[in-house]
Amino acid sequence: RLVSDWSSDVCSSDLAASAVQAVWVWADMADFLRPLVPNATAGSLGLMARLLRQAHHGFVFSQSGFVIDFLNRCQAVDSDLLDRAISNFFGSAISGMRSGTPGEPMPRDLEDVDRSERILSRLSRIDPAFRLYRGIRDSAQRNIDESRREAEMLDEDT
Repeated sequence: RLVSDWSSDVCSSDLAASAVQAVWVWADMADFLRPLVPNATAGSLGLMARLLRQAHHGFVFSQSGFVIDFLNRCQAVDSDLLDRAISNFFGSAISGMRSGTPGEPMPRDLEDVDRSERILSRLSRIDPAFRLYRGIRDSAQRNIDESRREAEMLDEDT
């Protein structure tokens, strides 16, 4: 079924995201949505973006080709939709647990900076995905900087 066909069956995006998480891994979700994106309407793209907000934090990296194509389609359809889609992808990318050693940068933040930089190196500054990956990189870098400030404070206390 097309996303537009089953979207009316769903009473909330949270319920839909929970159901999708239980049935498909996120790579399969990208494979499922990929053929729908080129001709998707604003409504269908909006629903897809809300569902993808629930994706694993690594989705924007492991499925970067899909994310880039999705954001390009959103830009072609509606600039407000593009802003919402970037916000949803950003939310999924920065969500989830982080673990590490107090006073040291979290390994996930270091990885996010590295992975974002690699993707950014392939994008033009005018590409809509550039905003997303720059935002993820900058958020992770702020976390790293904060960890280093905390380490300096810990060193001063000892």
